[in-house]
Amino acid sequence: MSATMRQVLVARLNEVTVIDSAIPEPGPGEVRVAVALAGICGSDTHAVAGHHPLLGPPYLPGHELVGRVEEAGAGADASLVGSRVVVKPNVDCGECVNCRAGRSNACQELQWIGCDPSGALPGGMAQYVVVPERNVFPVPDEVSDVDAVLVECLATPVHAARIAGDLTGAKVVVIGAGPSGSSRSSRRVVLARA
Repeated sequence: MSATMRQVLVARLNEVTVIDSAIPEPGPGEVRVAVALAGICGSDTHAVAGHHPLLGPPYLPGHELVGRVEEAGAGADASLVGSRVVVKPNVDCGECVNCRAGRSNACQELQWIGCDPSGALPGGMAQYVVVPERNVFPVPDEVSDVDAVLVECLATPVHAARIAGDLTGAKVVVIGAGPSGSSRSSRRVVLARA
């Protein structure tokens, strides 16, 4: 394996480039994922254009991704090596009051893989990405990479539907036809529920 890889960099507003970076090594509790596909999120397009309130250049994008675990760091589950996985991009501290109450999505120290101007959590628009082991989830063989890469963006409407309660027989409106709403997987889910 070469010592470098190709990686997307949002260098400044309206400037996206590909750079050579060192292949990351997994640390304790981490795994290295060989990326198969990475999605382009609306938050990425907004950040590149200077319209994202919390994310601006420079950063290494890619928080919607699917790939295969290639290496496990010390203390990480070595049986994951070879597994096809999706990556949950939000990295919680596990210790704040919200995390202890089971609300890790509201973590007081929440960080995002691929949405991090500090560079500490580079994204998956690269050949490889290192992530916490607890943030990878195996993908069933019957789910294609094209469908699996949409899991992160599909999680939000699924969560909203769960909060709404029983929608059996209900008429619902989907507002907007952005990347999530117009994707093949989203249509399949909507049709399955209709």
